[in-house]
Amino acid sequence: MLFVSAINGVPNTAVINNRVIMPSGGTPRSSITVARVVPGADKTQCVGTAMFFGATLPERMSAQVGEQVYEFERLPLPQGVLPIGPVALQPAVFVYPSPFTSQSRVRAMEMGPSETNVTVNLTGLTLTDKRLRVPAALTILSPWLHTVVPRNSNLVVRFEGELGMSAVAVLTGMPRDSVTWSRDTVVISPMGSARYVLKELTRGMNSVTFTAEELQRVQESQAVIHIASADVKLVNGGAVSLVGQSMASVVIELSSRTAATRNGVEFALNLRRTALAPGDTLSGTFSITNRSGTTQRFNFSTSCQLSLRLSSNERVWIEQPEICAQVLTSFEVRSGEERIMSFQVPLRQSQTGLPLPAGEYTLEVGLRDANSPVLRQTIRVQ
Repeated sequence: MLFVSAINGVPNTAVINNRVIMPSGGTPRSSITVARVVPGADKTQCVGTAMFFGATLPERMSAQVGEQVYEFERLPLPQGVLPIGPVALQPAVFVYPSPFTSQSRVRAMEMGPSETNVTVNLTGLTLTDKRLRVPAALTILSPWLHTVVPRNSNLVVRFEGELGMSAVAVLTGMPRDSVTWSRDTVVISPMGSARYVLKELTRGMNSVTFTAEELQRVQESQAVIHIASADVKLVNGGAVSLVGQSMASVVIELSSRTAATRNGVEFALNLRRTALAPGDTLSGTFSITNRSGTTQRFNFSTSCQLSLRLSSNERVWIEQPEICAQVLTSFEVRSGEERIMSFQVPLRQSQTGLPLPAGEYTLEVGLRDANSPVLRQTIRVQ
């Protein structure tokens, strides 16, 4: 889990997997964060982190939710003063739950979905205000988990819950990105993918739309949608920020789809990814859906029924299948039924086995009969 503290959009301090990440510049601000990370009908699971910088550091820390008190654990850090931007400070980092406890014994902080108040207690350091507010729980209503979303149409995300003083919707591939909000707040997100789409949300909103163009930016076949909300309070003359955050996430499957209809039959080409690395495997499906009122029969003069070609600049790099038996074959698709044909093609030159060079390619897929359309998509090797 990644916690990023930002001041006016500039990353300040971070803890990644309970390890301190130092900022590239600027004087760090101490921060205390409690974040809802796992939703639940009766209780939501929360995690906490705190980072302190300065001459006076706390010795102990706890957070009180209702009657329950959670004692944070101080992480062991390298001894001595560490350079942080233009200054040299010794940080103190506290986390809950403990990173050194076996997963079977870890129990996160618990809050009711509408419960919002946390009281922070420190030993060795006094806060001018100890009350931290966590926005009420968020829930993503749609899309559902692992919904297949076509990249060539807009995606509407519907949610419910409280949007705090700063809120965002983030669409990113898996592995996911680290994201900095535009205001003084905190974001939770694993690191990884090079591209993401971020939209600011305002109070009263219950949906957000990601356009087809924005979906195309995410290269991975799996993506995650975050809806995150935070309240921030500055105490001790602005030296310490108290941050409460709620977040809901859902994983979706992205596909690129091209379709054509002929005589009441829909032919569709679906690709899991259209941006691949050299040597990757191109995966997809070719589907035939009979929307007419009669059974449709497809006849072939060889044993091969599906053809695939990958080309660029009038040069054919891959053509499959390479060998077909001279035998008559056929299949039928009844009214209202769908037939799906899967394919996987390593992006390597057929003659040498070397990876295809970087660039744009045209993929053509179709049935090897006389009447069906050939569908095309553009893929990128980069």
